[in-house]
Amino acid sequence: MPSRREVSRRLTVFEEIRAALQEDSTLDTVRNKAQEGLDGWSMTDGLLLKDGKLFVPEISSWTQAVIAAAHEVGHEGIQKTLHRVRADFCIPRDSACCTCQQNKTEQLRPAGLLQSLEVPTSVWADNAMDFVEGLPRVNGKSVILTVVDRFSKSAHFIALGHPYTDTSVARVLFTDIV
Repeated sequence: MPSRREVSRRLTVFEEIRAALQEDSTLDTVRNKAQEGLDGWSMTDGLLLKDGKLFVPEISSWTQAVIAAAHEVGHEGIQKTLHRVRADFCIPRDSACCTCQQNKTEQLRPAGLLQSLEVPTSVWADNAMDFVEGLPRVNGKSVILTVVDRFSKSAHFIALGHPYTDTSVARVLFTDIV
């Protein structure tokens, strides 16, 4: 059971949010929508609700307090924390949480040291290939296969159609280059 101090603190929070809602003149259109019951907005005891969730205005000092309270359980990642906040509150731009931004984990493996390529010694002994996709379709072809000889810098451009396979690419390489 919450102590008397905790209950009085919670009531103070609601009073401060009510005051912030009244001070913010940019919320006039939202208040009008709430009074008319449009777009999921409603008003209860001077508090704005968006789809049944308490709206905390940006000018309110409680925006960061609400997000910080969601972190009291621990930081389980940005998505879980935002899900916890969004369950009861509607906060504009709530993805800009400082704690979440600082605790982001890198999802990629660390890159190794750069290794330079060996210098080619003869023509067509070392080739570079790449695909250029997303081009407008012309005669059923929308992809360009680029093949460049690293020694002579000679380039070949071969049109391909989607879907292409490793077999079809090998066939085109042998037909047009070899």
